[in-house]
Amino acid sequence: MEGHREIARASYEKKESEAERTKREMKELQEIAKAHYRAGSKEVQALAHKFFKTLDTDGDGTVSCSEFLAFMRQEDYLQMHSPLFFQHIDHDGNKTLDFFEVMTLYYIIKSERPFCDSCGHFIPDIFFSCVECFKNPKKPFNLCRDCYGSTECKHHHDGRVQFLDNYTLLAAGREPLAHAMGLNSKQTGPTTSLARPGCPPSPSANYSNAIVPAASTMDKWKTALKAFEIALSIGNISSTMCTIL
Repeated sequence: MEGHREIARASYEKKESEAERTKREMKELQEIAKAHYRAGSKEVQALAHKFFKTLDTDGDGTVSCSEFLAFMRQEDYLQMHSPLFFQHIDHDGNKTLDFFEVMTLYYIIKSERPFCDSCGHFIPDIFFSCVECFKNPKKPFNLCRDCYGSTECKHHHDGRVQFLDNYTLLAAGREPLAHAMGLNSKQTGPTTSLARPGCPPSPSANYSNAIVPAASTMDKWKTALKAFEIALSIGNISSTMCTIL
């Protein structure tokens, strides 16, 4: 009996530790998004606020889970179209997204942060990419630290298995090692498709509390998003953000 209690306690502590780690890593992403925003011009900052307001369809100053789900579905970000991912973005846990939480979402989308192709969880920090799959930008294969360190996910190419973490992979593209590996230096950085279901398949995205946006709302989203991205692309923000976003 005592043994079962110890196992249950260990399992609970592990889950709690994982939740704390995810929260810390999401906070770090938010700080990156804030830094990019603050480095931007007044025009870019204004467009960012305009984009935020288009997501806030009821005008209450925040983005609800329903508004979030409607946007994710419309933009076809299927893996992000879930209440669980909304909870990850909602760093303060007040069940709504404020401006910088939405900017964090935008940063995650544009920096193409991947989902684990084994457990299906979002990876906010270090991940491991299959070098062979990395050669095909449309079909990358990424693992979180836990899955990479376990033997549960079987992934190989004719018996060959080679994974690199995202930092090493980026460095490899800039060094002669890239040629030995068959990597193109212009491909430095995983290009995981956010709409591609992982392994195991993503759950159904038909959440009943998602708002079905009117055509006018969808037009506003696209117009605001396009204006924001055009401003970024012509150099109105730091060169780093222009490259990433």
